Amino acid sequence: MRGHFDVVIIGFGPTGATLANLLGLAGVSTLLMDREKQSCTLPRAVHFDGEVMRVFQTIGIGEQLVKRLRVNAGMRFVNKDTGMLLLDWPRPQEICEHAWYPSYRFHQPELEYELHENLNRFTSVEIRRGCEAQEIHEQEESVEILYEDLESGEHYSVSGKFVVGCEGARSLIRKLICELPEDTIEDFGYNQPWLVVDVMLHEKKPELSDYTIQYCHPENPVTCARGPGLRRRWEFALTDNERHQPVNEALVWDRLRPWLNQEEAQLERYAVYEFHSTLALKWRKNRLFIAGDTAHQTPPFMGQGMCAGIRDAANLAWKLTLSLTRNPDPQLLDSYEQERIDHVRSYITTAINLGLLINSNSEQDLFEKLNSPDGKMKSIVPKLGKGLTVQENSQVGTICPQPTLTHVSDQPILLDDHCGYAPVLLINSEWAEILSDEQSSALDKFQSAGMCVVSSELEPQIADVLKQLQIGAALIRADRYILSTSTDTNEFDVLLEQIQLIKPSCALLPGAGHWL
Repeated sequence: MRGHFDVVIIGFGPTGATLANLLGLAGVSTLLMDREKQSCTLPRAVHFDGEVMRVFQTIGIGEQLVKRLRVNAGMRFVNKDTGMLLLDWPRPQEICEHAWYPSYRFHQPELEYELHENLNRFTSVEIRRGCEAQEIHEQEESVEILYEDLESGEHYSVSGKFVVGCEGARSLIRKLICELPEDTIEDFGYNQPWLVVDVMLHEKKPELSDYTIQYCHPENPVTCARGPGLRRRWEFALTDNERHQPVNEALVWDRLRPWLNQEEAQLERYAVYEFHSTLALKWRKNRLFIAGDTAHQTPPFMGQGMCAGIRDAANLAWKLTLSLTRNPDPQLLDSYEQERIDHVRSYITTAINLGLLINSNSEQDLFEKLNSPDGKMKSIVPKLGKGLTVQENSQVGTICPQPTLTHVSDQPILLDDHCGYAPVLLINSEWAEILSDEQSSALDKFQSAGMCVVSSELEPQIADVLKQLQIGAALIRADRYILSTSTDTNEFDVLLEQIQLIKPSCALLPGAGHWL
């Protein structure tokens, strides 16, 4: 077994597995450790969005996942006593700007299977299961991890240039990062016990809605959600008295009686969970990082808990890669925390407001908490925190749309598949004609070095994207967020400087699966 790696990831859930896959694409020497011997076999997270699906596309599992997913119809909040619709949150049923549907329902064991199987592609990634980190020691050029093999009881050590904790709220790494009072965990105050029940129907029940239904009530709210295939989930809020009472199958079926009887379904799982709302205020200390549930916990009412972790992984992976290959500037790695904290906070606070509505049946709460006088809701699309950005405009810090390209290959190809896991510059060919000779020369130099540039001269779809964004050029990071834009030659100088910041030492060629 190797004793030293570029990156060590502790935690093999969706966040850790996604991070390992992205690092594998970049050829980064990576160790993935987890205390569990086997993968998750029971339902857990059930929703992800089109942006997260785009990350899975980058990894290379998008098409495999499609077969296992259900496009999400949306969510409705109703008064449990009267049945009156309080809030309607429909999710579009057409392909969105990410080139995927906006919202999906999934079965977590199936997702983890695809993530884990895909790691077999990468010789640079090693997996060690059934081992628990016990001590972490920072050194000048690396981090030493002392761990126990839980099966044999033997103790070993391994080191990494960077270590990322993705092992949940009880993380040893989080304790090391958030050890000072000013680096504490922010608690938003929404902490509530819920009984979560997953079933597999024996056959279809059309009377159960395709929508997720939130039955709003001050004391006994209930959530009913559809999964892929015949899977269904119910969630029951517990009172203070109920949270300490034992839960058995008889109680579960009694709770399900208004919708389902025991002859109509198989009980897959039931468990009592404490829904939390917390956010670590520090995500990095020297060579240590945290991501996923280790960095934040959100109530599930937006289905964004796992999504936030996947976004963490997508944000951090390319920055770790660059730091290891050509750009050791601490600002690059500091930007991970700077960009992600406020982004996650937006989702947590919105989920809490939805939870407050669920724990009520008041139209007034709808107006005050969600600012939705018409009873309609749209998905929030927060921008990244400032981080690496040096421009102030509406496009920078947002994710770039993904068009289908029709001229760069024999077959239509999505933009992300064409450029690979690397930055890309989109440029309007007519606008490019006004660039100075010096600017054109610099651009040619970057392109010759492997920088992926897609011009509207070859791909008319690029002109449409840039017109939509109201710009002449856009520099897109490897995680598909817009780093810099240009509407004139002065701004293009700024864009060229930003290319220097994020350009890998060797670019990933279009369609390739490794760094050259």
